[in-house]
Amino acid sequence: FPHSQTMSQFTTSRTTTTNPSSSSSLFSLLTSLNTSLSNLSPWQLILLTSSSTLLLSSLLKSLKLQTLFDILNSTPGLKTQLEKAMDEKIDEAARGFPGVKGDKVERELPELGTPTQQILSRMNRMKAQETDILNKKYVSGQVYSNDAAHEKLLNEAYSLFSLTNPLHPETFPSIKKFEAEVIRMTCSMMNGDENTCGGMTSGGTESIIMAIKTYRDWAKEVKGITKPEVVVPVTAHAAFNKGCHYFGCKLVEVPVVADTQMVDPKILERHITKNTICIVGSAPCYSVGTVDPIPELAQLALKYNIGLHVDCCLGGFFVPFAKRLGAKIPAFDFSVEGVTSMSADTHKYGLAVKGSSVLMFRSKEYRKYMYFLCPNWTGGFYASPSLAGSRAGGLIASCWAALMHIGDEGYMENTKKMLTTANAIRDAIRKHPHIDVLGDSHAMVVSMKSDKFNIYHLVDSMGTRGWKINAVQNPSGAHICITMRTAGLENEFLEKLFESVEDVMANPKKYRDTGAMYGAAVWVPPKELSKMMVGLLDSWTDVERGTDEEKEE
Repeated sequence: FPHSQTMSQFTTSRTTTTNPSSSSSLFSLLTSLNTSLSNLSPWQLILLTSSSTLLLSSLLKSLKLQTLFDILNSTPGLKTQLEKAMDEKIDEAARGFPGVKGDKVERELPELGTPTQQILSRMNRMKAQETDILNKKYVSGQVYSNDAAHEKLLNEAYSLFSLTNPLHPETFPSIKKFEAEVIRMTCSMMNGDENTCGGMTSGGTESIIMAIKTYRDWAKEVKGITKPEVVVPVTAHAAFNKGCHYFGCKLVEVPVVADTQMVDPKILERHITKNTICIVGSAPCYSVGTVDPIPELAQLALKYNIGLHVDCCLGGFFVPFAKRLGAKIPAFDFSVEGVTSMSADTHKYGLAVKGSSVLMFRSKEYRKYMYFLCPNWTGGFYASPSLAGSRAGGLIASCWAALMHIGDEGYMENTKKMLTTANAIRDAIRKHPHIDVLGDSHAMVVSMKSDKFNIYHLVDSMGTRGWKINAVQNPSGAHICITMRTAGLENEFLEKLFESVEDVMANPKKYRDTGAMYGAAVWVPPKELSKMMVGLLDSWTDVERGTDEEKEE
């Protein structure tokens, strides 16, 4: 049971509701049992106890964890207590996300329109609270730019084209130009040739989802595969799970090498079947920042005539420049024969406004399967390159502005600063007696582990010192993703990190929030964890819950 308090409450409730007749029956049963066992010798009692324990242990191991939870949830009294405990945990988790203070919650359209200045005044107050949060705490990833002038350019570019829609290129030819050039510039950066092509999406998740849709349709038409399978390392992004779920593909997960946290191509090959439509490699993966051996994976793709998607969403505008700077990163782009598609987020290290990514293909023979076409719709011919129909032209315009403003030299300079910081942090962690680097990373993500204390307590301790680092699991670890906001701050980070290590080792019971949450994942089955995740997502979109409702100032 997750909480002794929950069990004690359940026990108390069962005790207080037991009637005299049931108590008498229980006493009679125990008396009869004692009588039947009284004639046994001590060695027989020991043997019976041991055998019973082994039998019970074997039975419990054979039961799936979810089956056990299903049994518990079918018990009326216990089900109520478990649901209560779950609601308390959801509320506790929701309180970890700050609401907007000092602003009225709106539940209905205002009867009369609100004056412009009043709207902007309210929005500026809200923005000030977020700025205050960012000024008080350094975050891992999340915000990638640290250049106010650049951000002003992006906002101005967006405002110029805020009402445009690439669904109507006859009306907005500038957006068509911007999109085509963003795709071409990104393909060139990834060593694509004149045949390399692609499309823009709303972010890395959509790029990955559209890649799966592409391979599913390609494999069905070209190879006749009707039960598609996608083979990925367990460190691949959860968007692959999402895409396979959406498009009816079987996701086949391959374990990675424990020391390096990279996939072994020989092990991955064992999972390739006649139904495999593509395999996946990360450059780098989110959790530990390692780059999979893309050249070896590419040889498998060629051998079995299947797709190879390189997920470069996080590192798209970092890894190419880090490799040019001499980082120990294997070839990963279209220069490798066998790589058939790639994804790279412009809204991360490309420093564009949130909501833009590029999905690239080696040739149009793949890209045509990305499109959705409906030639017989009553409204006319309908065609769209991605999941969305209408899209925000302002995002595409500001993305083009970002790439043009920074340029190759600017991205190289940014990468050099961030790589220097990441390497300094990695080197210092390797020398520390109580923590170590998790995985063989040479990019901007630095992941750490410890066999001396609960690593999740380190996440909480760093949070009290102004650094929001991320917890990762399977294996347990924590990481920081260096951005331009944290580049050059390696000394400040390491000072707080080492303080936190000493803190959690000296006070092992001081921190529990992150450790308790990820610790539960060890014994709570996914179905039960999903209930908590649903409740948390509900709290973000329900004004009745998780919102600081206060009277308007």
